[in-house]
Amino acid sequence: MRKLIPSPWHGFCLFFIASMPADYGSELVFSYDEMFLTARLPAEALGLWAIALVLERRTIAAFALAVTAMALYPLIGAVSLSMVLLQTTPRVKWWTVFLVALAVFTIIELPAFPSLHLYPFDPQWRELVRYNATNVFPTLWTLNAWSKACWAIALPVILYSTERPDNRRLWSNLALLGVAGVAICTVADVIGQDALWIQLQTWRTLWLLTVMQWPAAVVLIRGSGRTRPMLIWLLALRWVLLDIGGGIIALYIAVTLLVDLRRDSSPSHAVRFGAIPVRFRNMLIGASLLSAPIWLLWQMGYHYGRVLYSGRTLEFNVSWLELAVHTRLVIELVAILIVLNLARDRIRITSLYLLLAVLFAFAVVNFDQRSAVAKIVEARVDHPDLAPFGGLVPAGGVVYWDGRPEEVLYPWLLMKTSSYFSAFQAGGIIFHRRTTLEVIRRFGRIKLDEQASRPPRKAGAADGELTLSHCRLRMRGSPDSPSRSFNIWTSSPSL
Repeated sequence: MRKLIPSPWHGFCLFFIASMPADYGSELVFSYDEMFLTARLPAEALGLWAIALVLERRTIAAFALAVTAMALYPLIGAVSLSMVLLQTTPRVKWWTVFLVALAVFTIIELPAFPSLHLYPFDPQWRELVRYNATNVFPTLWTLNAWSKACWAIALPVILYSTERPDNRRLWSNLALLGVAGVAICTVADVIGQDALWIQLQTWRTLWLLTVMQWPAAVVLIRGSGRTRPMLIWLLALRWVLLDIGGGIIALYIAVTLLVDLRRDSSPSHAVRFGAIPVRFRNMLIGASLLSAPIWLLWQMGYHYGRVLYSGRTLEFNVSWLELAVHTRLVIELVAILIVLNLARDRIRITSLYLLLAVLFAFAVVNFDQRSAVAKIVEARVDHPDLAPFGGLVPAGGVVYWDGRPEEVLYPWLLMKTSSYFSAFQAGGIIFHRRTTLEVIRRFGRIKLDEQASRPPRKAGAADGELTLSHCRLRMRGSPDSPSRSFNIWTSSPSL
């Protein structure tokens, strides 16, 4: 980051990147409430390191780190590798290549060319997947999800339009990754003929843009804080209102600046969003005062949702600290740390160390927030006692685990037999046609409703009779874990 931002600003950027993880898509993943161990964060760290190295012209090391990130988490690492490739090939007009490729891709995906579809998406299968996995279809995204996507793309476009030419390639490539990822999956969704492009989830390129918004914000403030105060104020308002569409307006501002740059490359185009006119000052102040409580209410909503649907185990639970760490209120905490870090008097320096000590203790005590069952499963994956339900399931039976979501055993552990079903995990296996139809059929049998997990339509005929028996199950290897009930339906042998 030192190549892009001088000291001490690069340190402040790392504060923000570490404290505010990538929030993109329609899954509200901001808090990283992962129930099992994940390679996402290490892959993101390696990817950012690779980009920092490529800015320092250490190309071989950058490629090595990007490939390592891809090995850890393919979706995350592929974005980093693409960014390194774009940065090391400046002579290629990648925007032109992308536009041509997008046009060709759109034509290939049309229904008129079925032989070119790699993984055909027939109407019945597509209808079921769209109904059960809405987050992977951009046309089903909420306003909140689209606002975050537009915001992530807007910042590099604004910097491309306002920054010095020496850094424009970086911001251009960053914007290209975001636009390409969203465009490809949106075209695939709208045309709806090939499941492969939906499965690839190319919209996940937004993770890099979302993390890079903090270096982008620092560069923008340092470069345009004095010459474009109105632009900075407007973008700050858009960020505060990000949850209700502020990012879309930010993208409109970015496009306006880009059009100005294309029309006139002389310094005169910099006047737009410059000094704040007196007649607009009171309007901006009023808008800021109205936006603050809206922003605060959204963060409180995120916090209560996290508490209500928590799948974690906390050894040391402080509600207000959880609120400050796992919502966008963390920006206030980081700002306090930065201010204290810049201080020179003893009181504030002591306060900085005390605050860091509290946060460090909180992080160490709550480092492993997985549920007790998840810890057992991940530590003893190959233990024979963890074979699905210990042989209690009769041949042809269906097991429906109705425990809390954090106690659901993941498919790669329990799908070793054909008798397991979990509604909570159905989305993770829904991209195989046969599995999708089987999962939906089993869920209908379990719920005694053939239309369960299906779009509203005329009810189908019943398929076989069900005999319900009730059992108790205790997770083997965990004397402290509570007993959970599960139901066994004895049904047709095809199950």
